[in-house]
Amino acid sequence: MTKVLKIQKILKFFFALSFFPFLVYSAGLVPCGGPGEPDCTLCNLLDMIENILDFLFKEIFPLIIIIMIFYGGFLWLLSGGREEMIKKGQKTIIYAIIGFVIALCAYIIVHTLFWLLATVFQGEDFTGTWFNIKCQ
Repeated sequence: MTKVLKIQKILKFFFALSFFPFLVYSAGLVPCGGPGEPDCTLCNLLDMIENILDFLFKEIFPLIIIIMIFYGGFLWLLSGGREEMIKKGQKTIIYAIIGFVIALCAYIIVHTLFWLLATVFQGEDFTGTWFNIKCQ
């Protein structure tokens, strides 16, 4: 087994292992409808979707981007002077950075769209800023 395959297996293991702490933070995504909680409205649906997207954009995507940058760096570092491995490592790093920019733009667009939906359809029931929907 080559060094690169061994490193890939190790990185995959740590990548899979890193998701266990995040499962704890995913609790409480639905802010209504439970015992002792108010009935669900459209604002609560948007709030739940926002909670899920925040979890993805703030917890999962940065981890994936960092792992991909490290993976590209390892490919580049362990290329042994082989041009195709150097280029593969560089492309991996560049694509991770491009993915970060796309994810950041998507985060801004989605939150702005949710804010507009909440203000148009809920009116007085909605409070909060464009990146933080709050229901009354």
